[in-house]
Amino acid sequence: MCVSAFLNKSGVNCVPAFLKFSILNSYRFTPFIVNPDEKYQSLENTAVFNISLFQYIILAVMFAQGAPFRKNLLSNIPFLVDVLLCVVVAIWIIIYPAGEC
Repeated sequence: MCVSAFLNKSGVNCVPAFLKFSILNSYRFTPFIVNPDEKYQSLENTAVFNISLFQYIILAVMFAQGAPFRKNLLSNIPFLVDVLLCVVVAIWIIIYPAGEC
């Protein structure tokens, strides 16, 4: 049981870490330099935030079938609609990020 929990925890933590290091090694990456006159935009924060959106959705679906809710996921229509809405909003945020304000 401890090994399973460790692998689950390490898998959840490895995805954002891998994403961050792959962005840091990208040829398009420019490191952030603090300048109070400019707006703060970072590919690192955006990528980690987008991955965390899907991690929260996946965890909600995984824990939905535990006690006392042992019914099929499709039988809980409000939860299913909420999960689908969250997925659509997460995809919308990834495909159409906010422009310059």
